[in-house]
Amino acid sequence: MLFDHANDVTTGLRYDIMPGISYKLLDKPGYFLNTRLNYRYTSYNLNLPTGSTGNATPTRSLPIFNIDSGLFFDRSIKIGKSKFTHSLEPRLFYLYVPSQDQSDLPVFDTSRLTLDINQLFRSNRYSGADRQSDANQLTFTLTSRFIRDDNNREQFRATLGQIYYLKNRSVTLPGEQVETGNSSDAVAEISWAFTPYQNITASTQWDPDRTDTKVTIFEYRYKHGKKHLFNVA
Repeated sequence: MLFDHANDVTTGLRYDIMPGISYKLLDKPGYFLNTRLNYRYTSYNLNLPTGSTGNATPTRSLPIFNIDSGLFFDRSIKIGKSKFTHSLEPRLFYLYVPSQDQSDLPVFDTSRLTLDINQLFRSNRYSGADRQSDANQLTFTLTSRFIRDDNNREQFRATLGQIYYLKNRSVTLPGEQVETGNSSDAVAEISWAFTPYQNITASTQWDPDRTDTKVTIFEYRYKHGKKHLFNVA
């Protein structure tokens, strides 16, 4: 990918590849255990600003390993005249990425990602390819669903999760501090499909150390067929 600029700043080419292999150790209706190993290689061919003595061809190569496991418990319940399958789904995700000094790499299109339920299971806390975060961490989430028996449609879902860090995070963007906390903020999400075409989702990010809510999002979604879609948040 080529990055260019009219001013006298660092520009150039970036090459980023991340092949991987995964293996299902267990895959049954009530539980699963999967492993995955990726290898990320990134290289640059840079045009440095006038007078700069930095490295014009920096590279980075890192393995990325994770273990993903989960259990599924369910029961049949009746609410009013409707029958549902009620599930309880604990999930445990381990991620390991060794630490590597990346301060010689430029920052073209990379920024910090917002923490949400999906981010709990990503291998990188940054967008773009200019930083690959180091990690030695465990993520735990608990999800509960109500699925209608008559049409197998998920009518309600609630998820709560948090990351527990086994080491400090040393990879940073310019201006960021090394993270030393033992756990991430807690995140929660609730989704209710009150009609076949409409649902409401609420999510929040909460700092347990400061007992402070950082982000709360409410979203309404309407989808009917291939040509009718409306979202507001």
